[in-house]
Amino acid sequence: MKESDIVALDFIIDKIIETKRRINYYPLVKEGLIPSLDDKNTALEFKRLLNIIKYVNCAKVIDSDFSDTVDINENTNDFKNNGGFKTYFQEELKRIEKKEEREKLETALAKSNIEANTLNIENASKNKWFTWINIAIGVLNLILLAIQILTD
Repeated sequence: MKESDIVALDFIIDKIIETKRRINYYPLVKEGLIPSLDDKNTALEFKRLLNIIKYVNCAKVIDSDFSDTVDINENTNDFKNNGGFKTYFQEELKRIEKKEEREKLETALAKSNIEANTLNIENASKNKWFTWINIAIGVLNLILLAIQILTD
């Protein structure tokens, strides 16, 4: 969906609510919202708009070999009352921006975790040496304690 589609899409929703009947691409051509190139290309552009409407489920799309049409469904009036495609487009932009921001944060967190794991691996070999040194000192302390106890 492009921002430039909003006017045509909202026009379709307004028209089916206003007329209370299904429409095809002719009203959009008449209003200059779809270029009147030839029937095939005009119908293809209308079908592209109908695919958006079908995806959003804000109207009933009727596919036909002769001429695709669109009609009111149970969601049409609520969709229109909630701002139509202008609001839908703005909400989608916000959702995409949040998703991109979340992905950036997840990438930064993953990078941080990799760096921390690398440091842990580097420190692990040092920690092994310190562990063995501590064990040796502990054993030496036990020997010295035993000697001290036996000599007293």
